[in-house]
Amino acid sequence: MEASLRSVATRQEPVDEGTLQEALKCLNWSRSDLDDELPPSKAYAGAWHLILAVRDPATLLQLDYQFDPLRTMMEREGLTTLQLVWREQDDLFHSRNPFPVGGILEDPATGAAAAALGGYLRDAQLVEVPFEFQVRQGEAIGMPSLIKVEVPPDGGIVVSGVAREL
Repeated sequence: MEASLRSVATRQEPVDEGTLQEALKCLNWSRSDLDDELPPSKAYAGAWHLILAVRDPATLLQLDYQFDPLRTMMEREGLTTLQLVWREQDDLFHSRNPFPVGGILEDPATGAAAAALGGYLRDAQLVEVPFEFQVRQGEAIGMPSLIKVEVPPDGGIVVSGVAREL
């Protein structure tokens, strides 16, 4: 069964350097791991997500983070997940979403984070709208998902995907 949702209006704000450095430390990453074309940002589409894009897909694949320190930082900053992405093509992102505030290591499919990513790309003028892209998530944990994202010129972001019963 395919499901779609439209987010609330999106917004973004810069992530302060201290929070960024703390997140990178929890992820065991460095600033040089990040993709300069997609600057770090906090993005909102109903919940706040920290968006960090990496240069190398291996960085994403080898994710091994410090659960408790990351949860503490996320709770303090009001973040739901970290939207960690690698852009394979203009319209295809690979994502991992640490979710320690939810009590689990990683969410295999995060529509809210995909919507926040779409809003970030539009609001930061990193894409021409309307724009569509896909997010592949959950592959590294054996639960692959594909989220389709439609980014209109304004308003909410539409995310779609196929759901399965557990």
